[in-house]
Amino acid sequence: MIAMPYILVNMVLEIFSWVLLCTTGAALLSKYPLTNRYLPAPVRKRRILAFLAQGLVLAVISVVPIRVVTRGGSTALAQPVFEVFFYIGFANVVVLTYQFLDKRFLRNTPKVLRRLVIAISAAVLTSAAAIGVLAAAVGLFVIR
Repeated sequence: MIAMPYILVNMVLEIFSWVLLCTTGAALLSKYPLTNRYLPAPVRKRRILAFLAQGLVLAVISVVPIRVVTRGGSTALAQPVFEVFFYIGFANVVVLTYQFLDKRFLRNTPKVLRRLVIAISAAVLTSAAAIGVLAAAVGLFVIR
């Protein structure tokens, strides 16, 4: 097996981290009516349009740190920005998983135990998914 240049892996993971940040951030923001106030009324009333609008706003806003760090130069300097995007997106996924599990599972258990088990489960599930995506991105660029 010959490993392809990790530049390709980095590019795929950078795009993934940017999409992860935008979609999870939009999912969290579109749940709350207060964050949709700046949207026009027809967009605000339909949840899918509000979600897409929030994602578009986050995508545009997230380009600003990349432009500031690179200042028209090499995009290789933007690697730390994409790592921050990944960590924020990862935390958002943990929160979304916690909220999902909190509504559906372990309803009859004591409150502290329930929250602890759900928090650990959310972190483990999200970590397993993240490891799988990272392994797939690296495995995608290995020549056999």
